[in-house]
Amino acid sequence: MKHFVAILSYCLCLAATAAERHALTDYQLAYKLVQASIAAHGVGDAIAERGGITITLDGTFDLGTRLQGRTLASESTPIHERITIEGDRVAYDLRWHNYTHSVQDLREIHEADGQVLFIDKRNRGGGWMTNPPATDIAQRYARYLPQLLMTEALNRRSTLRHEGWVRFNGRNVETVSFVTASDETLTLYFDRRSKMLLGAATVIDMPLLGDVPMYWTWSGYDKRDDLRLPDTFESYLDGKLMKSVSMQ
Repeated sequence: MKHFVAILSYCLCLAATAAERHALTDYQLAYKLVQASIAAHGVGDAIAERGGITITLDGTFDLGTRLQGRTLASESTPIHERITIEGDRVAYDLRWHNYTHSVQDLREIHEADGQVLFIDKRNRGGGWMTNPPATDIAQRYARYLPQLLMTEALNRRSTLRHEGWVRFNGRNVETVSFVTASDETLTLYFDRRSKMLLGAATVIDMPLLGDVPMYWTWSGYDKRDDLRLPDTFESYLDGKLMKSVSMQ
């Protein structure tokens, strides 16, 4: 009996060791892929070295998705956004039409300490939010830029996992997942040859619909100074196009 227990313990130890090796290899594959992709895009440090970056997004937004994509039919409206990133400080400008077709012209300034200044430029009002959002909204804006999204993944390197190879938008892609500081799991889709970031996906909890898939795509990369940036960004909610914008 003792001999059997010893053999069983040895087999379990071997299985545990194999699992640890697999997990380590899985992490190494993910880490190397994200590093290779950052090198292909141009490192995020280049943004900091030139004092930050401003991107503008012009296109359309489907108002129907604001009510979880089920209450309204598709109702496309023009949208203009501008995101300015300077270190840990993020400014977000939004101009669009709401349901009553009146123009909204808003600005948020997210300071490094988490404080948020809200400005209604059209009605000339604003002030500091007394209860800033619990989620890191500034980080969500930074994710528009592939370089900063992948830098976030490296900063969460202990959660990196290689998820294998799949088809995404008709292309062969390699996938990596990581867990954000707010405990969201994001999956990144990389072109197998160029290592460019083609998309990202997560699952969000919506009160009426439960867990709903949401994903983003980037396309039309071109080189601007020392960075390769996409010229088109799209987001989808439960398979329905939510936003399609050009990036400048």
